[in-house]
Amino acid sequence: MSLKQDAGIEYYVAPWALVGEELPIHFLIEPNFTFDAVEIERPSSISIQELLNVSSFSQIENVIRIDELMSRDYFGLIITYDNIFTDTSTVVPISVRFTLGKKTIREFNVIAKFFRPHISVISKPDSIILTNESDLNSLLKLRIGVSGFGRIRIAIDVEANCDTEVVIESYLRNALKQVIATYSKDEEIQPDDSRFGNKDWILHNTEVALRSTNMPESLRKEQLDKLREFLTNTKNSGKIIEDLSKAIENLFLDMLLFQFEKYPIDGVELSYGKPSLFTSRFGDSLTLRVRYWDTMGNEYDPILVPIRVDDKRIDKEPAQIPINIDWVREPFLIS
Repeated sequence: MSLKQDAGIEYYVAPWALVGEELPIHFLIEPNFTFDAVEIERPSSISIQELLNVSSFSQIENVIRIDELMSRDYFGLIITYDNIFTDTSTVVPISVRFTLGKKTIREFNVIAKFFRPHISVISKPDSIILTNESDLNSLLKLRIGVSGFGRIRIAIDVEANCDTEVVIESYLRNALKQVIATYSKDEEIQPDDSRFGNKDWILHNTEVALRSTNMPESLRKEQLDKLREFLTNTKNSGKIIEDLSKAIENLFLDMLLFQFEKYPIDGVELSYGKPSLFTSRFGDSLTLRVRYWDTMGNEYDPILVPIRVDDKRIDKEPAQIPINIDWVREPFLIS
């Protein structure tokens, strides 16, 4: 809270706001203070959303002149800052002048502070090397610093120099893929028709779920074909029920883990949980693009993370590489 006092007048300015967020300013006027108008001058980056306790005013360019108040002891204004700025904060002066006749008898330089979230790359690998023996779970590690005010929503996408599309998949979607992969195994088991599941229901719901992901169409079709082939083989009936039971148990656990992955630290929300790269073959480079928004929906310039890729694998089977991010809350000094 910022309360300023001068003879006959007190005013309050809200401590801070995000871009586009309303910031109130209030003036309290003692009964014995005499004036006949108030002039408010602000830069073009500031919009006045509302005037409080004002019955008559006029405006010329960036100056609003208040000629009459509903009651003489108070007035207020609600402002917003309309431009995205690059620093973590910006300070905007607003001039409020009380006049009597043609003379300014009291002037206040009201300071409005606006903040934004900010992220930056602290460390990243210059390159990653894939071999048939690579531990994919620990191959790609980033440290990203978070500073500024407000909650941040983050989404990660990829630009890659490769023959097949590279997508980002969430932890929960990865669990779904594992269930499908289990169904797709070529195993011989004893038939048990009494426990055979509804294959049409399984196929339909799996296809609906997969279509909600960013999996490339060719890979999605391949996985569904394998699942369909497995389901239509009556020798696999008992295996289907057994795997479905295990999958349901794992899904509840994955849902809990997904919430931890979705909110890795205070003030940061990952749109789709922990991301992974999924592709059948890498090219020689990729660029991660980390996009982020504040709670007002303002999108800021993304950070780009270029990484060289050396794919030495003999077989080019589809690979899933988790993007392991260590989120670091960096100090933020308020002036």
